[in-house]
Amino acid sequence: MTTSGTIADGWAPKVLLITAYCWPTTTRLALALSKAGFAVEALCVAGHSLARVKFVSKTYRYGALSPLRSLRNAIAASKPDLIIPSDDTTAAQLHELYKLTNATDSVSNKLRSLIAHSLGDPTNYPIFYSRAEMASLPLAAGVLSPTTTNISNHDELLSQLENIGFPAVLKSDGSFGGMGVAFIRTRAEAKHAFGKLTAYNNVARALSRLIVDRDANLVLPCLRRTRPQLSIQRFLFGKRANAAVACWKGAVLAQVTVEVIASNEATGPATVVSVIAHPGMSQAVERMVRALNLSGLCGFDFILDSTDGSAHLIDFNPRATQTCHLLSSERTQPVLSLAAKLQGLPAIVDDRLSPHCGPIVLFPHGPAYAPKSHYSKYTEIDLPSESPELVKIGLEYHQREKRFLAKALRFAKRNNTDRVE
Repeated sequence: MTTSGTIADGWAPKVLLITAYCWPTTTRLALALSKAGFAVEALCVAGHSLARVKFVSKTYRYGALSPLRSLRNAIAASKPDLIIPSDDTTAAQLHELYKLTNATDSVSNKLRSLIAHSLGDPTNYPIFYSRAEMASLPLAAGVLSPTTTNISNHDELLSQLENIGFPAVLKSDGSFGGMGVAFIRTRAEAKHAFGKLTAYNNVARALSRLIVDRDANLVLPCLRRTRPQLSIQRFLFGKRANAAVACWKGAVLAQVTVEVIASNEATGPATVVSVIAHPGMSQAVERMVRALNLSGLCGFDFILDSTDGSAHLIDFNPRATQTCHLLSSERTQPVLSLAAKLQGLPAIVDDRLSPHCGPIVLFPHGPAYAPKSHYSKYTEIDLPSESPELVKIGLEYHQREKRFLAKALRFAKRNNTDRVE
């Protein structure tokens, strides 16, 4: 064992990292997996930065219009020891592939076994996509969590609001990354949010994402005219926090718990975090991992109550999250611990390494890319300096974001001018 974050020489387990989106955080995860001792291959969309880095040995093409075929073909070609989804879309598609694959021959049986080996007990997969069902598990496991109730119409929404009061949180099943979540403070806001979240997927939005962002993930839901199930949850006052977890057959291998200092939006992914030790969060994670019999990488979102600091579980992410490469307060790292488990090695703890004590700006954010931004006040930057190619990818990401924001601002100004005239 060395302080560089690699594990002992020998057989390297192969991981197939899968994603449906062009997020640079997935490439950051691939670097962490490679440093931990995995041989990394990836299933990704055309043009993804995963195809431009040396630490990913091979990539396969993901097709949003035929995702299960893409998954099946990539798994057959890669023959990985483990599959790691990096977004909720591909996690759900893996679960669907397991469901639709009949174990009638050795190939199908191996596929189902690999998915179960990578993600955990398949009998629990359907629960992951119902917020109301997921909210009932913490109570049974002795974990604090706000009451969540399914609603199907406007009258049920108003009835529930009478019980829980304002503010409240409206959520749609299957949403992720802060999308499909609305904070409501008045009856008017509740009515507007309900209409927006229950609307069928918009054709214009799907086409725009396809043409501008080369993102075809909205096309199939749009064609199928799927309407999401909504649920309502009591709002909790406090700080956002989350845990990135490596686990195996219902046992936690390692977890890193962080408090969210800043994020892109009120409900969006974190951009600045601080590593913390929180026994309540850690205990809740252990109980939920055991209850769901999970394997692989996953994440849990919490609110730390503003009055007593208690941890209340508000969401579960059945895939790798963006902080699983950080070092915990106990000097363990989820990615490294997972690699050690697959190699049959003991859990790795290196007392010579120390976690960052101050706020950490997560890749691809930070003053290295945005020197005049509010990130410049933070000193700890999650910059993958050992990979110049990934640093460059982060810079390109920020340049695209700046161009997009400039176009959005011009569009907003033009619309406001048209209204005045």
